[in-house]
Amino acid sequence: MTTKVPEHFYKYRPMATATDIERVEQVVLGNQLFFATSASFNDPFDLFPVMSLDAPAAIQREDFVRMSRNQEPCLTEAQRQALADKVMKKSLATPDDVKFAQQAIQFLLREYLKNSVGTYCVAEIPDDLLMLAHYADRHLGICLEFDGYSTLMAEAQPIHYTQKREAINHYADDKGFS
Repeated sequence: MTTKVPEHFYKYRPMATATDIERVEQVVLGNQLFFATSASFNDPFDLFPVMSLDAPAAIQREDFVRMSRNQEPCLTEAQRQALADKVMKKSLATPDDVKFAQQAIQFLLREYLKNSVGTYCVAEIPDDLLMLAHYADRHLGICLEFDGYSTLMAEAQPIHYTQKREAINHYADDKGFS
């Protein structure tokens, strides 16, 4: 399903400090954008997925072996199989073990995303009072307009907020973890 790209996108910016003004100058005069990391987001759940490891043990083991081939190419196949047996026996043997593994993966993913993946958030409405209040320094800032058909903005993806955070089960995707 293809989403129709809006003709324009808008970025609400404060103008209260020298840094705020410098950022706007970089966008307007320097054609530069600042991609914020999730560490700077005001919502602690943004870019923090809930993970699930629900899958039959045989699939989990197969995925571990596949990851081992990518991450530990120096191991022999016999060593890899023995390590998989050990991990399956000790690490994912009980529901508590699986829960701990899920939490560990979530923590590692959050730490990775916190400072390594940038996001540029824009809006489709130029005069949203809440956006002006929150992101444009209580209506004292500005709202920048971007061409929705530009190369960068043409790849924009809408955000869909829900009441419940659905778990991501990487086993449902045949690629598994890399």
